[in-house]
Amino acid sequence: MNRDGESGLCRLILEAANDGVIVTDSEGAILEANPAFLAMTGYGFEELAGKDVRILKSGRHDDEFFRVFWNAVRDSGSWTGEIWNRRKSGEIYPSRVKIQAIPDEVGEISGYIGVFTDLTPLKDTEERLRNAELFDPLTALPNRFLFRDRLAQALDRARRKASRAALVILGLDRFKHVNESLGYTAGDELLREASRRLVERVGETGTVCRLGGDEFAVILDSIRRSEEAGTAAAGFLAALSAGFPLGPSEVFTGGSAGIAIFPFDGTDPGALEKKAETAMYEAKEAGRGRYRYASGKAGHTSRRQLELESRLRRALDRGEFFLHYQPQAATGGVVPGTGAGLMGAEALIRWQPVGSGPVSPGDFMDIAESSGLIVPIGEWALRTACGDAKLWGDLGKPLTVSVNVSPRQFQAGTLARVTREALDTSGLDPERLKLEITETLLMEDMEQTVRIMNEIREMGVSFAVDDFGIGFSSLRYLDQLPVDVLKIDKAFIDPIVDRYDGAQIATAVIALARSFDMISVAEGVETTEQLEALRMRGCDEIQGYLVSKPLDAGAFRSFAFPDKPAGP
Repeated sequence: MNRDGESGLCRLILEAANDGVIVTDSEGAILEANPAFLAMTGYGFEELAGKDVRILKSGRHDDEFFRVFWNAVRDSGSWTGEIWNRRKSGEIYPSRVKIQAIPDEVGEISGYIGVFTDLTPLKDTEERLRNAELFDPLTALPNRFLFRDRLAQALDRARRKASRAALVILGLDRFKHVNESLGYTAGDELLREASRRLVERVGETGTVCRLGGDEFAVILDSIRRSEEAGTAAAGFLAALSAGFPLGPSEVFTGGSAGIAIFPFDGTDPGALEKKAETAMYEAKEAGRGRYRYASGKAGHTSRRQLELESRLRRALDRGEFFLHYQPQAATGGVVPGTGAGLMGAEALIRWQPVGSGPVSPGDFMDIAESSGLIVPIGEWALRTACGDAKLWGDLGKPLTVSVNVSPRQFQAGTLARVTREALDTSGLDPERLKLEITETLLMEDMEQTVRIMNEIREMGVSFAVDDFGIGFSSLRYLDQLPVDVLKIDKAFIDPIVDRYDGAQIATAVIALARSFDMISVAEGVETTEQLEALRMRGCDEIQGYLVSKPLDAGAFRSFAFPDKPAGP
């Protein structure tokens, strides 16, 4: 066969090849490219002809990679390996590459041949196989195999931080009945929706896994108190207790949960899993719709909590919430039992369900917090308090109203907007509004907290740190946060027995507030001895039963404006 025939045969072979092939000169300029290579990269030949082969670089590999690569080609005449390249569309893809040097008559390199195999289908298959090994195909949640790895990692983190972690295992109640009566397709739909609800409820605070059948697991990292796991479990059960729309009907199934706490119930994944699962089955046997701790501690039914959450969801629409106001007075002007020296009031949320007695804040506020209902409830409280405070100003006293805001309201990302709307709607002077935050909030997301606080403070609103000293107090926080008031917790006021004894911590907080140019407010002041001790030490304001117990809006108006006639 002559040279022209050989050349034609080579071209036919290149055009028929499934692998991409290019030929370059010794400098890397592309001279030839077969159809498979053009299809692989998305280029036309006219777009590649004469271009440097670097047009294919993905940016995934550093200079050292290519230095080793070209040294191997020059030393041995070829190199074979995997490279990430870039298509014309910009997509980066993996390829298997063999580069062969082409010598001339005297043995010098005159060019290169590159053979490329697109590994995308292979990598996709490997990824699917990996996902099949680690993730549940129905819900896309981590499966039992990956769950155990995630749990081991969580326990390692807890050990390093010397903190607690919790494992909550949940089983759906009456799930077998759904499969038997509505079919497995309906059962699968229910499982997918249950997993979605759990993931939504857990958010970024933990990991949700499906263990198989109707069982799920939630890993909670770095909890501060064991009771937090119970609050979380009650929230999970509440999410599962709502109806599941399946076709034309709505199915109510609910769930039961078992809780194991690291390190108290075990220090390895196997022990915690076994104990949490046993506790879950005990919860089912005890009547379903409840959670139980492996230790037996707080192993009570959550049915009442679920009922309260359900009622809470309707309470706003029914107008069942109202505010009480705890008067706050200047320490130097206090006359016990009167409005003398009155500076403002703290708004306190109260709940009176229709047709029943009042519910203690201790019974519903934690549920409102864990369920996220505190966000709309808090918005209502802010609007209502601003409206009442505007009325006080219209009656002749520009009193300040303090409103508690929770971490959930910060996380929702709407607090600044809601505050502005409450001020605009009510017409209240922003300087008359004070938002109270807790030290717990300061520990969560400092950057976001500071940003939101600064945005609100620019409106003219001030901030107070509530219950200062009982959490994780830090001067670093006070230095960084736009805080105007420190409130001394009642726990540090109770030990004051006379003007001179028992006020050491209160004295320190008062001095701290003064050094940061903040106002100090003592909570829970009940005796004249406590009042005198605080006066001596320079405390700015007090609140507590010595001034007045919390009052509803009408009673507070009479207290603050005794000379004004009662009115709407």
